[in-house]
Amino acid sequence: MVPLTANTLAIVKRLFPSSGERAEVIRLLQNDCSDNVWDRATPAEMERLWFSALKVSNGAMEGLVHAVAEAQTDYRDLLMAAGFGLDVEAHRRWGEMMLRERSGI
Repeated sequence: MVPLTANTLAIVKRLFPSSGERAEVIRLLQNDCSDNVWDRATPAEMERLWFSALKVSNGAMEGLVHAVAEAQTDYRDLLMAAGFGLDVEAHRRWGEMMLRERSGI
């Protein structure tokens, strides 16, 4: 299990405002969409996969469950679905946008 980054947790909080739902999102990402999907990745590298799952979920638990299942089948499909497959920096730009929107900047 790779620990979620502060940026990932902030985006989780923004997309899933209910604390009960948020706990399940964190559990899913850490346990089912982590180094069991992407072996030997650092937390910073894992953000690409986590952000993909969060983006594809569109803030819905059902969407996240589907995204995590897709990552377990072939994480590259999830990266492509999120628009992060061809550009290794795209997830960072999306994350920055999400964090800016959260803070109202």
